Amino acid sequence: MGDVEITPSYMAVLEEPCFPAIVLAFKLKVPTGKEPDISTGKFDYYPYVILGKHVDDFIFNVNLGYNFITSPKDEPLRNQYIWDFSVEREITESWSVYAEMFGNSAPAKGEKSTYAWAFATEYRFDSNFNVFVSIGDDSDGLKALRFGFNYEFGPSTKGEGGERDAAADKAK
Repeated sequence: MGDVEITPSYMAVLEEPCFPAIVLAFKLKVPTGKEPDISTGKFDYYPYVILGKHVDDFIFNVNLGYNFITSPKDEPLRNQYIWDFSVEREITESWSVYAEMFGNSAPAKGEKSTYAWAFATEYRFDSNFNVFVSIGDDSDGLKALRFGFNYEFGPSTKGEGGERDAAADKAK
């Protein structure tokens, strides 16, 4: 098992007809992994902002952030700029499909920046719980198949009219 990531977020601005929603988030990587190939054994701190906007039947999101990496003594890692762009299409009120592209600046001296893509589907059981599966590839040729779930604590991200808020959905 790898490290655990905890990501609280705050909806700073609700989506308006001519303005995207803005969510402020902070990911904390807790070093729970024991294998050096998948864990540095150190905490990382990653503040970022999410901009989200509905356009017709699509939801667009952009994430921009900076990851403060705590390097182990034997591996001088660099802090990283991280970006993400996604587009989602709601098939039904409960089922969505989406595509995502993400990347980061070089993690260490002499290494290249990386990027990855993924296609996914998500099923929302209620306003607080969903499951997802995704398949992807990255610039290093690593193929990934991920399964997971999200549980949102607190009030729903649905607006007064029942519509979902784009950036709030992405923050989970």
